[in-house]
Amino acid sequence: MDEKFNGSDYSAPQLDVFFNNDNYIEDIEPLDQELPSLIDVKLLFSPCAYRIFYEFDEREITKNPNGSFTVITRMPNDYRLCEYILSFGMRVEVLEPQEVREAMLVHAEILTSKYTKNNFIT
Repeated sequence: MDEKFNGSDYSAPQLDVFFNNDNYIEDIEPLDQELPSLIDVKLLFSPCAYRIFYEFDEREITKNPNGSFTVITRMPNDYRLCEYILSFGMRVEVLEPQEVREAMLVHAEILTSKYTKNNFIT
């Protein structure tokens, strides 16, 4: 590996290999799909959840006396909502609405079952 790379050694892959009907992913959402409705969500974040300042408008964020943060925002009410909230890991708790709390519990139960001893996906 003492040789340096030069552009003449590279040939681009054929695009038709990547963009043909045989390789089309069936579960891609169509662009003309109706947008999900928005719901009000109240979230409690731990003091170290710095990412909230990149994800939410500062007018939606309230710093609590204990250093935690409360965020009240509107979010799309679809299957991605829980997955987005889960992306904050252990640093978030859904306070409202109750139906989102219950959906998060279902996700937690599924995750728990995946990591229970000897319970592997086959």
